[in-house]
Amino acid sequence: MNFGVIASNQSRSRFWTGPAPWLVLIAILLFFLAGPAQPELVYDRMAIANGEIWRLITGHLVHSDFAHLLWDCAGLWLVGWLFDELLSSMSWRVLGAGLLIVDATLWWLLPDIQAYCGLSGLINALLGAGLYCTWRQSHDPWVVFIASLVTLKIGIEWYIGAALFTQTAWSSLPQSHAAGMIGGLLVILISSLQSSRE
Repeated sequence: MNFGVIASNQSRSRFWTGPAPWLVLIAILLFFLAGPAQPELVYDRMAIANGEIWRLITGHLVHSDFAHLLWDCAGLWLVGWLFDELLSSMSWRVLGAGLLIVDATLWWLLPDIQAYCGLSGLINALLGAGLYCTWRQSHDPWVVFIASLVTLKIGIEWYIGAALFTQTAWSSLPQSHAAGMIGGLLVILISSLQSSRE
């Protein structure tokens, strides 16, 4: 797969117009100013039920420990660098849909999850959308292979209930990764359907 072409076609100034580097910067600032898993900012089911709805957004921007911050920021920076130019103005919609689907999954499908934090659902939203758009442009079989590996990783983590490659203060929640990816793919599919009707 020719990710090098995607990345080399981007100007550095264009990269900074996408959401990924700004979300990374916000997450880093929140971690160093407010500390890990800031109680007033994490997704907290009981607090949200009591009206603290900002947590549906801020919960994605705070992290349980430095390792969590590092892995999430590196992941978001990488997928942003690879796909922000390709996704263009859809990047914000992809992230918005990822956020909504992750929150909806936590609220309605995972009621036992009382607390959540981290960017990983949003990372997977951009990753899913970016891989799909790359495949549509190139039909490169490597894209399908990488997408299969990502899906397999999420499935294994879901089955074992733990992350394969990382260890952080809070347990990984692969359901949020799957939900984010679904949200990102939905935006691209809906956009494709609208374009085909025009």
